[in-house]
Amino acid sequence: MRKYFALAAAMTLISGAAIAATPVVDGQGITAANYGAALALQDATASGFGATLQAAELFVTNDGTNLYIGITGNNGNGGSGFYVFIDAQAGGSSEAATDTSGGYGEFDQFASAGGGNMPTGFTFDRAVVLASLGDGGHLGSWDRIANTASYQGGTGAHTGGYDAALDNSNAVAPPFTGGVIDTGVEIQIPMTAIGSPTNGTSIKIFAVAGNTNNGGNNAVYLSNMILPSETTPPSGPGGYGRDGVGGGSGNGTNFDGTGGPNITAATYLIGDSASVSDWTMLED
Repeated sequence: MRKYFALAAAMTLISGAAIAATPVVDGQGITAANYGAALALQDATASGFGATLQAAELFVTNDGTNLYIGITGNNGNGGSGFYVFIDAQAGGSSEAATDTSGGYGEFDQFASAGGGNMPTGFTFDRAVVLASLGDGGHLGSWDRIANTASYQGGTGAHTGGYDAALDNSNAVAPPFTGGVIDTGVEIQIPMTAIGSPTNGTSIKIFAVAGNTNNGGNNAVYLSNMILPSETTPPSGPGGYGRDGVGGGSGNGTNFDGTGGPNITAATYLIGDSASVSDWTMLED
């Protein structure tokens, strides 16, 4: 069970300071009580990768030191998981070109000579991937500004201030209803890794499920489990976001509707435990 001081949390919501609640990163208790209101709810009526890889709701919060991301559902197994892209500071990129460090090859799968476009108006500076490899979750981090990637460790042994956990016990299938599932994926990212944004700063974020190990091929195949869910999906292999997205060797997966899913990233206000719309409502 997670505990925090309700009075302190209420005061921080009023003042705009960092949230006092610190989620326990264990893949459980991913709820509005621990994160604030969900930023996105899945609208797909079936999972492209089946019951083992599902994304119901996206939650984000912070405690001033770390950013916490919660995705309810299941993280998959045998080389699948979640990619999370964050736009928090200047200097990012609108394209997911290959990382140059060789530090974590899963990010190479988003590379291409002319693809990998981010959502319109989204320039990501940090990405993380939590891969299920049969023995728990393995976390990788990508600094897009420096264009270097690194392995942040496996379950129970993460490094660099990162942490992650997964719980694949969810048995609820889509269509999803908000607030029903409370297990899934949790990822902790140091605020310093996203430029140490101050209270009142808005960041953008989206998450996509897919394969994380494609035999070394320069391709990624994505499920329709994307948060926020895509807008009107374009035509293409597998229905592009309804039965899966095929990147294809040498072809990066676009997220701006150009030969791939059309995504509008969620917005999170640093210092808030809920969405910007909820924050505004509180100010009124």
